[in-house]
Amino acid sequence: MLNNVKDFGVVGDGVTDDRAAIQAAIDNAIQFTPQGGILFPAGTYRVSRVNVPGGRWSLDLNGVQDLMVTGEGPKSIVKLIDTTERTGDWCLHLAEQLPPGSFYGPRH
Repeated sequence: MLNNVKDFGVVGDGVTDDRAAIQAAIDNAIQFTPQGGILFPAGTYRVSRVNVPGGRWSLDLNGVQDLMVTGEGPKSIVKLIDTTERTGDWCLHLAEQLPPGSFYGPRH
């Protein structure tokens, strides 16, 4: 079973920081759906880094196993909100029909 991230309040407009809502979809999928995952419908999803000392991550996947992440190919884009000049921006395109745990994501 896949959690649609939009059911958790994700906007996907390319401007809004969707990090907390995406994390809620992930947390729900791993807690309540064995071998579940999350689905990103078409949209551009922006995520910030966590705001904790030493925090260098956007989404906490520590200890997560067998989580499927899927989308609508190049129509589903997850982008890091550029918070420092040195780090820059990254982009992840979520392809359809990949095996669980597979990611397709050219850098931009």
